[in-house]
Amino acid sequence: MPAIGIDQANLEHSDRASTVGRVAASMAHEFNNILMVIQPFAEVLSRQDSSEVAQRATRNILQAVQRGRSVTQSVLSFTHPTELVKVKIDVKPWLRSRESALTAALGSRVRLHLSIDEIDEDALIVLGDRHQLDQVLTNLAVNARDAVQDSGELSILVERCQRGSAFPFDAIRTDHPHLHMRVADTGSGMDAETLANMFDPFFTTKRSRTGLGLAVVQQILQLHAGCIVAESAVEKGTVLHLFLPIAEKQPGVPVSPQRHREEFLPPL
Repeated sequence: MPAIGIDQANLEHSDRASTVGRVAASMAHEFNNILMVIQPFAEVLSRQDSSEVAQRATRNILQAVQRGRSVTQSVLSFTHPTELVKVKIDVKPWLRSRESALTAALGSRVRLHLSIDEIDEDALIVLGDRHQLDQVLTNLAVNARDAVQDSGELSILVERCQRGSAFPFDAIRTDHPHLHMRVADTGSGMDAETLANMFDPFFTTKRSRTGLGLAVVQQILQLHAGCIVAESAVEKGTVLHLFLPIAEKQPGVPVSPQRHREEFLPPL
């Protein structure tokens, strides 16, 4: 993996996440086994007692089982990521093709603003798994939506960066050109403690979330030989910097088609 802003803290974070992941996977398996026992008994009760009280109770039980199975599946997907199916992705049209899906994910309170470097006439090509990179964008959009209290904006800027490009948080250290995606929201921002833990698996400030959304984003970028860096302050919003290596010419690797289903992937 290229050394893009990687330091000892990042390595320690990766080791900690790996340990947490192994424990979580074991717990998810056990929890899933318990849910598999609960569900059939709830269904039996539903068939045996047709009263309104019993039906309402069994519906609540079955809904809780479904929620629990969704959480365990998210945990297992994180701890055992699927193998990448890499294609060459032209980032500019790909990002435009995701605009309507991202707008839907943001809802009516958050406006989306895309800024793509049109001065650079060369295509920005990355080698990656399109489905997983779609998930990255969706997770970031949902995270931004949750951070905005009333109304606000999510801006996404895409540009090409060369070796040694400077940023406020660090200098990019790589021998290869890379893509820089700047994702900024006008939300409530984070204090130092939240910022330090935001990529930890299962860390969340939202009761309805699993705390895997940003951990999955980081994992996917690492699997693509990239990384993510965050900047934030309370009441100042959050800026996420995503870096991916620009693909070299590799004959035989298919190019992702520009037409793509506008799916809305569920947040983690």
